[in-house]
Parts: sequence; C-alpha cells; structure tokens
Amino acid sequence: MLNEVPEVNSLERNDVRCIMCVVCVSVCPCQREWVIRIPDRYVSNGAVARKIMDLGEMNLEVELEDEDQECIHL
Repeated sequence: MLNEVPEVNSLERNDVRCIMCVVCVSVCPCQREWVIRIPDRYVSNGAVARKIMDLGEMNLEVELEDEDQECIHL
C-alpha cells in the first residue's frame, strides 16, 4: 500500500532523505532532481514527528552542484 510508512527501526537513519523532482521547460523539457538528506534529529519513531524540519522557501531557478537533470533534446 502506498500510504504505509516504514518504521524508523527498519530504515538506515543516515539514508532518510527528501527527493524533489521538478519539471521545467526552457529550451527543451527537463526533469530536475534534488536530494536533501534529513539529519537524524528530525527522524523519529512512530507516526508523529517530534521535531519538524523547515526547508523554508526554495528558488527553483538555482542550480545545485550535485543536481541531477534529464532533458529531452528535440
């Protein structure tokens, strides 16, 4: 089931991450992917978070150093 969240005990704590996929069209359609690793202090057991990580605002014009990008060249 897609809505099930694995227990933290079954995850490697240092592998918790937020993956952001953005589709943009400038010269050609591209899909950009950013991976943000979540620090251990924001990972908790159970369904309720003890501490919430605020990513703030992100300007999607920014190009990150390790950004993955796939474009369709026409």
